[in-house]
Amino acid sequence: MQPTNKQERKKAYINFMLLFLLCTAIIITTVFFSTRVPLKQNEELVQYKNAVYESNKRKTDFTEKMVVVSLMIDSADQKKSTNIETDVKIKKGIDDLDEMFKDDNNDENKLYQNIVKNLRYYFQAKVAVRDKADNNTDVKELNKRIVDLEKDSKDNYTKYMECLTRPK
Repeated sequence: MQPTNKQERKKAYINFMLLFLLCTAIIITTVFFSTRVPLKQNEELVQYKNAVYESNKRKTDFTEKMVVVSLMIDSADQKKSTNIETDVKIKKGIDDLDEMFKDDNNDENKLYQNIVKNLRYYFQAKVAVRDKADNNTDVKELNKRIVDLEKDSKDNYTKYMECLTRPK
């Protein structure tokens, strides 16, 4: 005894299997991509986090070195710091700061390059002030000497006049 609708049953079974495999494939693909994409995105986020961390570390290093160089420059115009070693340390510190962002060419790094340029100008100005102060010291000493000589001259003149007016 064979069923009369054997063809229809076979066709329905094949349709069921195809529909079942299609649904299973969709579910498996969805599960695969729902676990695969976050892993890939996680890798990208980790790389981005590391890049931001490196950038912040570089900025922090730059800021720390800039503060040290600024403090050295602030003391550059004092008489006691006419030492050539101090000037060389300041120039080396400025050059180190310049090297930190020299390779990159974006707007943020141009800001840091402008900061370095301003530190250079600031240092040159401080050295110029120090040199002028040294020259002013000589002028001040000469002016003081002139005042002292004028005072001595007045004292000597009054003594001379006293001697002239004193009875013999």
